[in-house]
This record gives sequence, structure tokens and C-alpha cells, in this order.
Amino acid sequence: MKRSLLKGVVSEGMFPDERVFLITDHQGKKVSTIVQNSDVSNIHENRGTVEVRVVGEKGDLTLVMLPGEVLGTSRVLAVKNSDIQQNSSNNGNGYH
Repeated sequence: MKRSLLKGVVSEGMFPDERVFLITDHQGKKVSTIVQNSDVSNIHENRGTVEVRVVGEKGDLTLVMLPGEVLGTSRVLAVKNSDIQQNSSNNGNGYH
């Protein structure tokens, strides 16, 4: 399954080894997922990326499977293609 990087807002988690990652879905709804520090990359100020599995693509939307503990919605979420950054390590090995 294809993997990509999803852009979002990064904030401190409740515990030292976790982060809260805030995503905006295709309808503009904010969705939070709690991830491990090691799951977040490309951090600049309060923005970063997490690796997601791409479930499907249609038009300007991508259906992704989120990592971590997703709050308030399902693990699979539709996001705008503009929030996706291609991951150079799409080798299919392992998933966080």
C-alpha cells in the first residue's frame, strides 16, 4: 500500500514521548491524533508531517489511514491532496 506524508499542526502531548497531531479533513473539520514523537517528522515551528497509508485517491481528495490514537472520528479520513507530501520511503515495510 502506498505511503505518503500528511501535513498538520504539532503540539505537545500529555506524556513526554507523545505529540498531538492536528489535521484538517476535506470538509474543514479539525481531527486530532495522538502519535509517538518518532512518528512526527519535518517539524518547523508548530507544523510537521506524519506518515500515512493511502487507501484511495479521487479528484482532489486522498483517503488516508491515520497513525496513532485518533480522537473523535474513524482512523480513515479524506483529506485534500494539497495536505499530502509524497514520501520518498514508500517501500511498504512496517507501519507505525
